[in-house]
This record gives sequence, structure tokens and C-alpha cells, in this order.
Amino acid sequence: MGILEDIIAMSESSIFIENQFKIRTKRQRKRASIEAKDKKLIRLYKQEKELRKRKYNLPMIDLSPPIQKGYKRFFVVREDVKRSKMGSFYENLLQKINTFQYSSTKIFKKKAKRKGKKVLVDIEQKLSVIYPHELKKLKLDKRQLDCFDYKIVQEVLGKTIREKQFYEFKEPWRYVLRIRPNMIDKVKAFDSELEQRIAELDAVLYKSHKNNGRLVKMKGWSRYAYTNQEKYNNPLKNQSLNQIIKGFE
Repeated sequence: MGILEDIIAMSESSIFIENQFKIRTKRQRKRASIEAKDKKLIRLYKQEKELRKRKYNLPMIDLSPPIQKGYKRFFVVREDVKRSKMGSFYENLLQKINTFQYSSTKIFKKKAKRKGKKVLVDIEQKLSVIYPHELKKLKLDKRQLDCFDYKIVQEVLGKTIREKQFYEFKEPWRYVLRIRPNMIDKVKAFDSELEQRIAELDAVLYKSHKNNGRLVKMKGWSRYAYTNQEKYNNPLKNQSLNQIIKGFE
């Protein structure tokens, strides 16, 4: 009985040793290498995500005294409208559709080509439109919503055509633009080590074409959007000139 137990023990140990030191095929080694790289990419991606979260949660630091950084432009209620009975109504509404632009100078202009020459043109600024998904957040009542026109326009983005739905303010003349110094009294805390680590991870994850492509594939991110329109097929494709001429005879 003792000899039988020894034989069984030896066979089990030999199976264990075989499994431990099993020689993998070339395909298995390649797959293991790819899986190891993928796990490393995912691990680095999670680290970068966590570091960005820490950067976002850095506290604001008060500046004393405040400093001026250029100028800002925004809308205010026109004086005659402000003095009317509806003045407070339009002031409350403006808080939900106001827009801000910033410039290093009081002149809000940009360079553009006109007749082959570069000239300065005014930068356009409009009141913000409201999208359907924002209605609940902005808490517009019926009276306020009546001040808007509901519009649907088609937007072309590369090969994609989509419908854009929004609410546009009917009477923009009730507001005028004002330019004021852009005063900054608070700044975000800066962590140099955190910024350096984020930059290093960005270089590995996103600036490397190979790693970025692999990460996009693993995470299932969309790279391109395609339209549902049918692809145009050229009826004259792959036909010789004689065949084309005979087709018109």
C-alpha cells in the first residue's frame, strides 16, 4: 500500500512540475505579451484619470490685491428697458442667456482676409441659445419660454448630417454689449509634481499613435461618425471610353 501511495504522489508531483514549467507556443507568448501591455495601458489610464480628478479638486487661492487680465464683454439690459415695468423680468432672463467674451484689449476684433488682405473685423457675440435638455436645469417658466422661438436646423459635420434643435430669444435688441476690465481675485492652486506626472502619462497614452489607437479600441471610444445616407456609386466606374460611348448610342 505504501508503494502505491508513493507512485501516486510521484505522478501528481510530475503533473504539477509539467504544468508549472510548460513550454508555451509562440502564439501564446505573443498573446501574453499583448495582454500584459493592455493591462499596463489600462492601469496608466486609470492613474491619469485619478490625477486629473486631483487637479480638478485643487482649492482656489485668493489674490490680494486682485489683478486685471484683459477685458471682458457681456450683455446688459438696455437702459430704457431697465426703467420699464418689465425691467426686472428681462434682467432675470438675461442671467440664463448671457454670454461672455475675453480679450487682451478693449477692441474685440480678429484678423480676417478681405479681398486678399488681412484686416481687423469685429468679433460677433450673440445671446446664448437654449437646448431642450437645458430647460429643466434653467427652470424657465411659461412666460419666459414665450420669449423664445423654437428652431430646427440641419448641421453638417464632415460626413454627418444631424438636426439641431434649440430655443432662440426673439428680441435681442433689449440687451446691449458692455466692456469692463476682467478682474481676477482667485486662482487655482498649482501643483508642479502633479502637472509633470499628468504630462508624462499624456505623452504615453495619447501622443503615442500606437498606444492611443489601442486604448481607443479597448475602451470602445468612437473615432468617426458616418452618415446614414447611401453611398454614391458612379455608374461609369471601371468602364472604358468605348463602353461609355456605346452606352449613349
